[in-house]
Order: sequence, then structure tokens, then C-alpha cells
Amino acid sequence: MFYLYMKNTNELLKVNQVMEILKCKSKSTIYNLMNESEFPKPIKLTERSTRWQVSEINKWLTNREKQKNYSNCRTKKEVPNMNRI
Repeated sequence: MFYLYMKNTNELLKVNQVMEILKCKSKSTIYNLMNESEFPKPIKLTERSTRWQVSEINKWLTNREKQKNYSNCRTKKEVPNMNRI
């Protein structure tokens, strides 16, 4: 099971952080995943600023693991979220 180890699961991630988690090399891969699958939509903070919630990324990673539906990106196993215990 995949979890992001962050104290605040409501924390917002920049696209570069999401790319790092998914081991993607381009922003377009993230946006393609959004169009092709159930990948979480970002929160629009301003016209030029979008962020993803850690909790939504966690849900997506968990569902992806359950479905074994691997696509363009390889996911990185993270340390289990200790706040869940």
C-alpha cells in the first residue's frame, strides 16, 4: 500500500512535487493522467497556481495499487503515514 508520509494530509503539493512522487519527467504526464483516469484534479489557487491535496494523491495511489493499473508513471513506495495509527 502506498502512503505519503506527511504530518498534514491536507497539505497542498505543487506539480513538481507530484511529479517527484510519481517519478514523472514532465508536467504533461500529470495532466494526461488527469484526462485519462481518475487522477485527482488540482485545486486552483490563482490563475497561474494549482495544487494537489496529499490526501487525494494518497487515495489515488491506494486505488491504483488495488487495481494494478500501471500506466506512464512508476510510483514510489513511501513510508506509511504514522498519523493513521
